[in-house]
Amino acid sequence: IALAIEGTVAGNSLGQDLSELKSRCDVLLVSCSSFGEGDPPSNYNHFLLALYRAAEAGGSPLEGVQHAVLGYGASVYETFQNCPRLTDKLLESCGSRRLAQRVELDEGSEDDPVVRLKGF
Repeated sequence: IALAIEGTVAGNSLGQDLSELKSRCDVLLVSCSSFGEGDPPSNYNHFLLALYRAAEAGGSPLEGVQHAVLGYGASVYETFQNCPRLTDKLLESCGSRRLAQRVELDEGSEDDPVVRLKGF
């Protein structure tokens, strides 16, 4: 079995063409957070916009790709996990298949994050 790992990239560096992403990977592991009023991180907003536009267009540019989303946040905020949840939904709307259930880490939780990550 051959395994190629692209490495860690900022969401904005993935470009606006999701079909190009499909040709680069079979599995997409996304780690993101929300800040402010549920906004995406600045190095992620272009990718999120590309997902949104593709989902609105009704195509399936990520058909055949699998994804998993790891969300970071603090539940003291009303917009807790907005961006990770939206990302998970949009990836599925774009044709990607969920490889694993989304994991939501809460910095204000008493849970051990290492234990939560093992479930991912």
